Amino acid sequence: MPQAFVSGHEINPPYGPHTRLSSYDFHSSIKSYQRKGSGRNFTIKTNDEISFFWLVKSISHPRSGASRTITC
Repeated sequence: MPQAFVSGHEINPPYGPHTRLSSYDFHSSIKSYQRKGSGRNFTIKTNDEISFFWLVKSISHPRSGASRTITC
Protein backbone atom coordinates (compact mmCIF):
# COMPACT_ATOMS: atom_id res chain seq x y z
CA MET A 1 0.00 0.00 0.00
CA PRO A 2 2.02 2.96 -1.22
CA GLN A 3 -0.63 5.58 -0.39
CA ALA A 4 -3.48 6.21 2.01
CA PHE A 5 -5.46 9.36 2.80
CA VAL A 6 -7.82 10.59 5.51
CA SER A 7 -9.99 13.55 4.51
CA GLY A 8 -7.50 14.61 1.84
CA HIS A 9 -4.39 14.37 4.04
CA GLU A 10 -1.81 11.76 3.04
CA ILE A 11 -1.10 9.41 5.93
CA ASN A 12 1.48 6.75 6.70
CA PRO A 13 -0.14 3.63 5.18
CA PRO A 14 -1.45 1.18 7.79
CA TYR A 15 -0.42 -1.86 5.73
CA GLY A 16 3.09 -2.96 4.82
CA PRO A 17 4.01 -5.41 2.07
CA HIS A 18 2.63 -8.94 2.49
CA THR A 19 3.86 -12.13 0.87
CA ARG A 20 1.18 -14.58 2.04
CA LEU A 21 -1.33 -16.19 -0.28
CA SER A 22 -4.25 -14.03 -1.39
CA SER A 23 -6.61 -16.20 0.68
CA TYR A 24 -4.98 -14.91 3.90
CA ASP A 25 -7.08 -12.37 5.84
CA PHE A 26 -4.75 -9.43 6.61
CA HIS A 27 -5.62 -7.43 9.71
CA SER A 28 -4.77 -3.89 10.63
CA SER A 29 -6.40 -1.05 12.48
CA ILE A 30 -6.71 2.54 11.41
CA LYS A 31 -8.38 3.81 14.55
CA SER A 32 -5.40 6.14 14.82
CA TYR A 33 -2.98 7.30 12.14
CA GLN A 34 -0.15 9.72 11.43
CA ARG A 35 -0.19 12.27 8.66
CA LYS A 36 2.91 12.11 6.47
CA GLY A 37 5.57 14.46 7.79
CA SER A 38 3.92 14.73 11.21
CA GLY A 39 4.78 12.90 14.40
CA ARG A 40 1.29 13.53 15.77
CA ASN A 41 -1.28 10.79 16.12
CA PHE A 42 -4.80 11.49 14.88
CA THR A 43 -8.00 9.49 15.49
CA ILE A 44 -10.53 8.54 12.83
CA LYS A 45 -13.73 10.55 13.35
CA THR A 46 -17.27 10.32 12.03
CA ASN A 47 -17.49 11.75 8.49
CA ASP A 48 -13.75 11.30 7.78
CA GLU A 49 -13.19 10.06 4.23
CA ILE A 50 -10.63 7.25 4.05
CA SER A 51 -8.88 6.26 0.80
CA PHE A 52 -6.50 3.36 0.23
CA PHE A 53 -4.40 2.63 -2.86
CA TRP A 54 -2.84 -0.84 -3.28
CA LEU A 55 -0.37 -2.29 -5.75
CA VAL A 56 -0.89 -6.03 -6.10
CA LYS A 57 2.01 -8.09 -7.47
CA SER A 58 2.10 -11.72 -8.46
CA ILE A 59 4.91 -13.73 -6.84
CA SER A 60 4.85 -16.33 -9.61
CA HIS A 61 4.58 -13.66 -12.37
CA PRO A 62 6.54 -10.65 -11.04
CA ARG A 63 5.96 -8.57 -14.20
CA SER A 64 2.19 -8.76 -13.79
CA GLY A 65 -0.01 -7.15 -11.19
CA ALA A 66 -2.88 -4.78 -10.55
CA SER A 67 -3.79 -1.67 -8.63
CA ARG A 68 -6.84 -1.20 -6.43
CA THR A 69 -8.38 1.78 -4.69
CA ILE A 70 -11.21 2.18 -2.24
CA THR A 71 -12.69 5.27 -0.63
CA CYS A 72 -15.26 5.24 2.12
